[in-house]
Order: sequence, then C-alpha cells, then structure tokens
Amino acid sequence: MTDHIAFDLTRLFIGPITTTPRGIDRVDLGYARHFFEQRNGDCVGVLPTLWGIRWFNRDRSMNVINFIEDFWGETHEAHTDPAYVWVRARQARNLACRSESARLRQGSRLTGSERATRR
Repeated sequence: MTDHIAFDLTRLFIGPITTTPRGIDRVDLGYARHFFEQRNGDCVGVLPTLWGIRWFNRDRSMNVINFIEDFWGETHEAHTDPAYVWVRARQARNLACRSESARLRQGSRLTGSERATRR
C-alpha cells in the first residue's frame, strides 16, 4: 500500500495578500516544494473553495509554488528586494543616529577648555 500526500495549499494561495512572506509562509513553501518535487508517491494540492474542496495535481500545485516564490522574490538576490533594501537603509540611519548621539553625549562631558581645544 502506498501513502498519499494531500498538501493544503491555502496558505500559499493567499500568499499574494502580502508582498513579503512571514516565517511560517517560508516554512510552508519549503514543505510544499519538498513534497511536490521529491515525493515519489501520489501528492496532490488541496484547496477549499466556495464550491467545495478542490484538489490539484502535482503540475498545477508546482505552478502555484513557482508563482509564489517569484512573487515574493524568494529566488532573487537579497539586494534586489525592495523590502530588504528599505530595512537595511533604516538600520543604517539608526546606527548613524546612535553613534552621533553617543559622540554628542561624550562631548557634553568635556569641560569648557577641553571642548575648546578639540575644535
């Protein structure tokens, strides 16, 4: 007797609601890719719809997986991801502000004559 896998595609189907995946979305995507690419037995994608539960063969399920990976930019280099670039720029600004604040705090501890000699 062969085991069959019915993989719930709901999370991947609603994935395009967000432009970047959450951690659980990446885990679900990884499991889906594993089962649909490496499973030798039967593997179908299952999706609840208004018309009842629908199942999709391996090829159609892989189309969903490939679309989501491309939509989320999971196959692209990190520096081409706008969300990643934004976060990095934000972190750089915060680090620059912190180091400037630390410099200013240290400067305020100097006496008047020490400040005058530093200028």
